[in-house]
Amino acid sequence: MMEEKGQVFTLDLLIAIGLFLLVVTTSGHAMTVVGQQSGEFVSRHSLERRAHDAADMLVSSPGNPHNWYRKPENVNTPGLIEPVEGEDGLKNTVDARKFFALENLDDEELEDLFGTKNFMIEYEGMPDVITHENSTNIETSPDVTSVRRLTYGRNLDVRAEPPPVFHDPAIPSSDPTHFYIDNEDLEEYDWYLFVENTTETPPQNIDVSFNIEAPPTHYAFDGEDLPDQKRIDENEYLKPENNFMDHFIRGHGQGDVTDPVNIYVVASEDEDLEIEPEMVKEEARTLTVSVWR
Repeated sequence: MMEEKGQVFTLDLLIAIGLFLLVVTTSGHAMTVVGQQSGEFVSRHSLERRAHDAADMLVSSPGNPHNWYRKPENVNTPGLIEPVEGEDGLKNTVDARKFFALENLDDEELEDLFGTKNFMIEYEGMPDVITHENSTNIETSPDVTSVRRLTYGRNLDVRAEPPPVFHDPAIPSSDPTHFYIDNEDLEEYDWYLFVENTTETPPQNIDVSFNIEAPPTHYAFDGEDLPDQKRIDENEYLKPENNFMDHFIRGHGQGDVTDPVNIYVVASEDEDLEIEPEMVKEEARTLTVSVWR
């Protein structure tokens, strides 16, 4: 009887030890899984926080300094926004000059600003994206976070937009539209006039004049060719005086211009720029910021 009882005791002990080891092993595996999931959650949360912070930084302020686009290498905070008072109140409008300046920063400066080289900034309508040259492939990353912010903006640097031109006695002529160009911009950019008809009925002609001292031959646009663009001879029409030049621009319609004709002054670093109407329209556009591991 003692031996039988001893055998039973030994068997019970072995079963207990086995169950204990099973529980320990299972618990260890569970703790490992929980640890991995916790690490992944922290990593994911960190990515989301970084993406949201970057997007908010870009669309919540003009940046520091507010005119940082003039000397991008001295930027502290690369905000893209210029607050513009519209019919519906204050709008967060993306300044195209700041987007282009951000695009031209070198990789090291971008990495310092965003805290990672694995990022990408896209702006609706812009053909290019802003990213680090040595970033890893976003398509093969196991973890990608993208956040979007709604803004207003254009795809080009529009410096002046006079009121629409009419040739209707019932519609009074508008005063000249004033705008400023400093000497650095005058030398750095190429300047364009873009004119578009807003309906299918073209006017006979549209004349655009600059400044009181501009030559008597103004820029003439044939209504049949609209939309159309012309390079502005800045040496003749945009003469700098002192540090800033106070310019004005006015359009005048000839013939039957009962429907509005829009005129834009555009600055660009592209000497072969081809302007399309959607590029100069200020409208709602989405800014997307993506970061990944």
